[in-house]
Amino acid sequence: MAGETRVSELIKSIRDRELILPEFQRGYVWNRLQVRSFLNSLYRGYPTGSFLIWKTPTPPKVRGELPSEDSKSYRLILDGQQRLTSVYVLMEGEAPPFYEGEKLYFDIHFNILSEEFAYYRKATMHGNPEWIPVTSFFKQGLAAFIQSRPPETRDFYFSNFEKLHRLDQIKGYLYYQKELTELEMDRVVEVFNLVNSSGTRLSKSDLALAHICSLWPEAREQFRSAQVAHAKVNFDLDLSFYTRCTAVVATGSALYEPLYKTPIDDVREAWPKVTAALDYLLNVLRGDAYIDAAGTFPSTSVLIPLVAYLARTGRPAFDSDAQKRSFLHWMYAAMMWGRYSGSSETRLQEDVEALKADDPPAQLRENLIRDRGRIKVEAKDLEGAGVTSPFFPMTYVVARSRGAVDWFNGVALYQRAVGKSFGLEVHHIFPQGVLYKAGYDSTNPVHKKLVNEIANLAYLTKQANLGISSKRPEVYLPKVLAKHPEALKQQAVPQNPGQWEVKAFESFLAARRQLLADAINTYMDSLLAAPDQKGFTIHDFIARGEGPSLEFKSSVRWDVQQQCVNKALEKVVAKTVAGFMNRDGGTLVIGVSDDGEILGLEADMASLKKASEDGLSLHLTEILNKYLGEVAAAAVSISFAHVDGQTIAVVSAEPATKPVFLDDAAGPEFYLRSNAATRLLDVKEATQYIAQRWPGVA
Repeated sequence: MAGETRVSELIKSIRDRELILPEFQRGYVWNRLQVRSFLNSLYRGYPTGSFLIWKTPTPPKVRGELPSEDSKSYRLILDGQQRLTSVYVLMEGEAPPFYEGEKLYFDIHFNILSEEFAYYRKATMHGNPEWIPVTSFFKQGLAAFIQSRPPETRDFYFSNFEKLHRLDQIKGYLYYQKELTELEMDRVVEVFNLVNSSGTRLSKSDLALAHICSLWPEAREQFRSAQVAHAKVNFDLDLSFYTRCTAVVATGSALYEPLYKTPIDDVREAWPKVTAALDYLLNVLRGDAYIDAAGTFPSTSVLIPLVAYLARTGRPAFDSDAQKRSFLHWMYAAMMWGRYSGSSETRLQEDVEALKADDPPAQLRENLIRDRGRIKVEAKDLEGAGVTSPFFPMTYVVARSRGAVDWFNGVALYQRAVGKSFGLEVHHIFPQGVLYKAGYDSTNPVHKKLVNEIANLAYLTKQANLGISSKRPEVYLPKVLAKHPEALKQQAVPQNPGQWEVKAFESFLAARRQLLADAINTYMDSLLAAPDQKGFTIHDFIARGEGPSLEFKSSVRWDVQQQCVNKALEKVVAKTVAGFMNRDGGTLVIGVSDDGEILGLEADMASLKKASEDGLSLHLTEILNKYLGEVAAAAVSISFAHVDGQTIAVVSAEPATKPVFLDDAAGPEFYLRSNAATRLLDVKEATQYIAQRWPGVA
């Protein structure tokens, strides 16, 4: 059945519950611009589509209450919810009975002279007869509206009667309405998905949830219940997140296609596993990962592989503390390197597949390294990065992990459920006003980037931030250092007073970028440290002496005996790292002699064009790339420590998920750590070891 229906008749049908919405539909999602554009099209008589209605005597679960039980048939909206909701709100001044979703907009106005629609702005609309409130106009009707206007303005309205009449005629706008009858539920959802997948109005998750709800009517309600509960503890996750998690657990795939062939009982059984896994994971995030809000994540998709892994049984938990820390290491890395920006579904599928590996977090890291090239953060990655950068949340995590406190009241920054007035705020160490007064131009994009760079940001309570909003750092930082000696270090702030002056601002930024990168890498390395190494200092490592997972090297390439550069030593560094990776991982400390004497790396640094820790770090990375390949090298972290006034490099290597060969001029070589030595295996030994360690590797 088909025919034309006036807008006023559609409004009445919604008000009388003759038009209802099936539960499998998503909520209202239109924004302000879409509503205004839609109203403008109605006013000008432009085409705005049609409506698809399903007429059935046996409706599925619907949004809200069903109309009278005496009804012989029910009319359900399959296509047109966004338009019907918008026009109902505009004309009735309230939400329709089936409303659920985003904010509704009631304050749209119409200019009688220019015939434009705009949202209320007091400065231009208050007391101006040219602007009239659309909803009040529709609710009163044309004649009553003019009659209600002040007498001195009525002539103005009568002189523009034609435009007001055209606005009023929106009630008579005709819509083509197609009714479907005698369809089974699965066929209805198929039609719904077909209609709504032709454009961009519904996401794959919307369509998947519609499919689930068609077979399991209570699904949306249960998802919403979990959403509300998690939002109360600052993890406000959207329905698409719950839909994707449920689909992954039910099908073992991050793609939605298998979901449509999966028995609904499997989907229903997956849901309690998802909620149990997510509840456990949120506790881990708060208690172990220093994350207490969903907003910390650039994309919450990073949580989906974790939920999927934890939901593999009915009792969610990581297998060990080491595994938990390994998964968190990957999670942070995926956050920082934007694992799920772009082709997120493809990458998510790769990562769900990685959960089947013997060492899932190691395989997840390998996926990330293959995609991004490395995990280690370098100072240059933070250059120009602001609060929208995926590295920004990690600076917060690291500050919390270091026990950061407010610079003025000493309150620990890692607190749950803080009130808004006492909440944390981002503080410009060099205040914006101070920098702009000193010559930085707020209209210059380059200057604005520098002023708002991560390296110029710290975390304080709101009250403290307001108290120092315009003070120069050379004035207030000495007081911070005196009152809370560790406070600046906790947030990786340079402690050289010479860099606190405005003239040294860009030098300060460069120094802090390096400190932040080092702090992030140190924290990340600590997550992968073996249980007996976690928390050890460099002195602890040296005191232990060399062993299966620890070796000392005097230098990178400086020959201590000959007092000159000896590039042959660079291969020794690479083969030691390869030996660790082919066994159980390990740590190479460079700048320390075999007997534990601190030698330092000053000579190595002086031999480079860029004579600094950053330059030496880059050189070490080049050595590993050359001998081991970029994929293997990316799994190695390099950091620096200072012991007795000397600089030491700490090179940490993870166990490899496949054989690591050293690329020598004479051919590939396979090294293996054996007790306190690194041994070159011959072809036969290497083949046997690889077959045993990595079965199935060709």
